[in-house]
Amino acid sequence: MTEKSIQDYFGSVDRPQRLYCGRCERLMHLDFVHLQERITGVQFDIEGIPALRCSCGNLEWPDRSKFAIIDLHRKAMEEGTDRVTSTRRKPNKKYAFSKVPFEYDSDDYENIPGLTRPWDEGFLTPVFFRRDALLKFEHHPNYEVKFASATYGTIYSSEPAFYISFGINENSLLVVWLGDIAKLPETEQYYLRSENVPSDHHIGSEFYEGQIEVKFTEEAPENRLFRLRSELNEASRSSLGFPIFQVSSEILDSAILVRDPIFDTKTSRAQVAQALNDVYVESLEAVQLKKHLKAQGVDVSNIKGIKLLKQLMITLGGSENLRELMKPFYLIYDLRVSQSHLMSTDSRREKVNSVSARLGMDDKATFPEIYEKLREALHETLTVMEATLKGRPS
Repeated sequence: MTEKSIQDYFGSVDRPQRLYCGRCERLMHLDFVHLQERITGVQFDIEGIPALRCSCGNLEWPDRSKFAIIDLHRKAMEEGTDRVTSTRRKPNKKYAFSKVPFEYDSDDYENIPGLTRPWDEGFLTPVFFRRDALLKFEHHPNYEVKFASATYGTIYSSEPAFYISFGINENSLLVVWLGDIAKLPETEQYYLRSENVPSDHHIGSEFYEGQIEVKFTEEAPENRLFRLRSELNEASRSSLGFPIFQVSSEILDSAILVRDPIFDTKTSRAQVAQALNDVYVESLEAVQLKKHLKAQGVDVSNIKGIKLLKQLMITLGGSENLRELMKPFYLIYDLRVSQSHLMSTDSRREKVNSVSARLGMDDKATFPEIYEKLREALHETLTVMEATLKGRPS
């Protein structure tokens, strides 16, 4: 076995470790590994030591692990032994923020870079939940859920007044800081406890970057669009008493897939078109829209889908050019149909050309170009709709 120098192996111990991989810059996750290395005359055999692992295969050490192993090496040299063998015991610390016995892992707090601090010990311990826990707050009259993106948002409370931020990690788990959870009424904490799951140690996300790294990169257009969807729902609740769009676990899954396709393949085109349709067309609150329109004296017996939304804008005295306003929704639907595996190549091309023509593009437009133009058109439509709702007396 090749012997390594302790300085070469651990690098500069006075430089704080970050969660970004030193090889590829991706966000890493906490793991527990079996260290079997010979380091400057001492054979290490330690089971369960915390490490930071990247999807690229790179492994790095949290500061606590660095200092622990260096200290063990020093003691071994002082005692004249050439071997360190140990099975690490997890600390399983509990922090005094809530009476409710939430399940979490204090190793996350102590080893994930950026979470420990000299005051409020344990406040930034990540607590993980099934994502469906979010839906109660979405439908509760005293709470409001605002999404900055499909994986990062804030829960606002009116009674009592407070807010807490949340994230959704790569394994679709809801992540909230332990200290923030303590702001919730105890009854809501017990509800969350019922959705509590063990830590998967994956904290790297837009939530982590915004909360810990204070990293505010230019907002992706898809995130702006989803945030606008959330703001439109807020305006609709305030004005009409119900949201225009549904929020569900399935919708959040689809929202993550609404992205400019990196590779222009048949599969990626179909995935993006389907996700766009799921989030912005199929998720309309049809039952609530019909109920509201019936109360306004509108015959809704033969109206469904996008036409319900169009009829709502009519009753609100919306845009003069309703056909143009509603066009992005119809184009999204047609784009989804065009990517169906049931269509022939000629029929698909004809459908795509129809979408591009209605967007003012020629028939040489690529799918990414059509997607970008359609996304911009939808943003304009949602902006007008939000302004119309906000202009209506509540």
